[in-house]
Amino acid sequence: MIVSFKLSVKRWLRAVIIVLSASIFVGITVYISGNLIGFCWKRFSILDKGQKIEIAVRYVMRYYPPVIDLLQEKNGDEVYYTRGRPDRSIAYSSFEDFLRQNPNCCYITDTGFENSQIDFISRAFGSGSEFVNVNYKVKYFDLNGALVAKNNEVYVAITNCGRPWSGI
Repeated sequence: MIVSFKLSVKRWLRAVIIVLSASIFVGITVYISGNLIGFCWKRFSILDKGQKIEIAVRYVMRYYPPVIDLLQEKNGDEVYYTRGRPDRSIAYSSFEDFLRQNPNCCYITDTGFENSQIDFISRAFGSGSEFVNVNYKVKYFDLNGALVAKNNEVYVAITNCGRPWSGI
């Protein structure tokens, strides 16, 4: 009788270990699979393209004006004179104003600047989902007081839960 009790405890312990191992494996697989498709576990949702674009544009607006090649008009031609943030920039008044002045500014892409990509580990842990390419005008007055509108392009990386970062 004692022998059969020991065997049943061993079997029971082995079954518990197998069930726990399988549960852990399934849990990790579900977590990583969710992250790979862009699922946010904190909100229990997936951001749509419009939400990602709005997050990226608001991120760009937060750090406006960007560092750019500043131009000055000389004899009717635009001439490069330095790299930096324009001192007398014209800011966008709102998200809607940004979109109005920059129609077709944004799209979702898997590749960033110079074809860089978010690596598998970042995708698997949800710290990188996709890039939003944002093309927009930086407007400022140059040293002569002339209005300059320079095109600028940035790639904003978005996490699964919508946190923007500067990309790769």
